[in-house]
Parts: sequence; structure tokens; C-alpha cells
Amino acid sequence: MGRSKIRTLVVEDTPFVRKTLSNLLAQDDNIEVIGTASNGIEALEAIDRLEPDVVTMDVDMPVMDGITAVKHIMIRGPKPVVMLSGLSKYGSVTLDALRLGAVDFFPKPEGMALKQLNKEIVRLHQKIKQAVYANLSAIKRARFFNKKLKHKLVCSNVSPIVVIIGAHIGSSGCLLRLLARLELTLPISVVVLQEIDSNVFLPYVRELSAVLPWKIHVGSSSFIEPGHCYIASYEFAWKLVDSGDSFCPKLTPSLPAQRLNPLDLLIKQATNIFGSRLIVVLLSGDTNDGIEGVLEAQDKGANILILDPKECVFPKTSEEALKVTNLLPYNEQQICSFIGNKAIEILKQ
Repeated sequence: MGRSKIRTLVVEDTPFVRKTLSNLLAQDDNIEVIGTASNGIEALEAIDRLEPDVVTMDVDMPVMDGITAVKHIMIRGPKPVVMLSGLSKYGSVTLDALRLGAVDFFPKPEGMALKQLNKEIVRLHQKIKQAVYANLSAIKRARFFNKKLKHKLVCSNVSPIVVIIGAHIGSSGCLLRLLARLELTLPISVVVLQEIDSNVFLPYVRELSAVLPWKIHVGSSSFIEPGHCYIASYEFAWKLVDSGDSFCPKLTPSLPAQRLNPLDLLIKQATNIFGSRLIVVLLSGDTNDGIEGVLEAQDKGANILILDPKECVFPKTSEEALKVTNLLPYNEQQICSFIGNKAIEILKQ
């Protein structure tokens, strides 16, 4: 990085909140607030002038809102943007921010209550210190097809290929692109564990249901079926439960106290049930969760696809997984093609 502190630009339209947030961020010795802006236009000018390492971006602002500002930032020259908004209950806000290239989303406390913000500021410190390591060349916009277009599932009576996707921080854009590209006329079930703030998760998933053709499940026990996508956050990660039917195993949310390395646990459980019908996909991240599970899955004949670190916003997870498995990396298109070809093989059997 070349600097001892993370040079941070605070974009917020309310003067009191802007000052309070700047003071609270500066409490961390690793963060320096180098400037502020009250709307998106001012933010773009300040970025050109100050060249911050990280930008915290409000959403609801006059002149130019935060979502529009993110769009311009990513076109002009990507910067790590952490969205900071009280509009997280509206899933479209979170989805738009993440699909356009924001690396993270922090739900602003209701009414920006000073007491509540003081309590949560350490989490925001951590998000900023994480964001500064983003691989800016990997930030790309995710585009969707017409949300009214739903693929007709023609293989509901076939035991599906099960795809487990570990979507850690920085994976949102890639995850959205994969889900938009995969063909639902093939026997595919997708199980996602996504690292996303629990306060924005449910509205975000509800919005996904409106723009993706998949039948999306969240928050309740469900049988794994082709054409269905099951998404959980780390707060209530998926675990597999024996339903007595190997054709249709059951997913159920685990309790928060049980979520230590939940991706490792989920992959190991799935490996024992699905074997060669399992595909594990590791996307961007800065954690080792999932790597131990991938090693076991590899040993037992499952298919392992690791996103090329060059395409990862945070490459650590992919780099470590490639190192221990001695596998070759895949780009996004290769991941989609591999999954599709495996599903076609099932139809031909």
C-alpha cells in the first residue's frame, strides 16, 4: 500500500453524521480520514483530488445518490467502496451496490443513533481494513437478464449435480454472474454459503428472487431439488440432514453457535452424500474456511473448481486452495461450462 494508514474518504450528506462518523473512524490508529463529501458529485471530485485508499459511501443523498456514484467510480477507475446505509431493509439497495462493485455493505444504525454506532464502529473499522486489500482489477459489474424470463425446468425427475459455492467477501459480483449464466434446463442444484452482513441478508435474497430465474430458498429446511438455489449467510449456515432419501437430501440452517468453519462442514457432509455428483466452487475471500473441506472432497472424487486469483476481489482463499490441492484455476466462464457439461453427462446416462 505504501502508506502507514488507510486513507479514507467519508461520503455522507448529513453534517452531524459526517462529522461523527469521521471522528469514530479516526479512533482506529490504522485509519486516516483524509476528506469528506456530501453527495456523489463531490465524492467523484474528492476521489480525483485526494486519491483515497477506501471510500465509505452513503446511499440516499441529493444531487447524486451513492448507487449512481459507485457506478461512476467503477467506470472511471475502481476504488474499494464500503456502502454505509440505513436503507438496508430495501434489498434492491444492497443488491445494486454489490452487483456494481462495492466490496462490502455496512447497515447504518436506525436513525444513526450515536450510542448504537459507537457499539458497532469496530465492525466498520474491520471492513475498511479488509477493503483496502481488494484486487481492483477483478471488480466487474454483474448484469441480469430480464427478470420476467424464467427458464422451464425439464429434468425434475433426474438426480441432480449439486453445486456448493463458497462465496466469501468480494464474491457477490461473481456469484450473481454465475447464477445468471447457469442453465436451469439442466439438472443442477446450487447451495450457496455467502459472507454477508446478517442485517442485510434477507432483503438482499428477496430481491435476488425477483431478478434471477432460480427458485430460491432461504432460512428454512428444504429438500435439495434440481432447478433450486439455496442461499445462507454465515449467521445461519446450511448443514445437511439425513432425510432417509439419497435422491433428495435435506438442508437445514444451523444455529450461530455451530457455525465454526461452516463451509468446511457443509462440503464434508455433501462429499459423503453426493460423491462424484458434487461440484465445489470456491470464489473470492480472505479466509481458510472451505479449504479443509475441499481437500477431503478432492480425495473422495468430488469435482473442485477454484476461481483464478486474478479474478478474485480478495484472492487469499483461492491462492491457498490452489496451493494445497495442486489444481489449476478456473475463470468464470470455465466454471459455468464445467458445471453445464457435468449436468449434460447425467442426462445422457
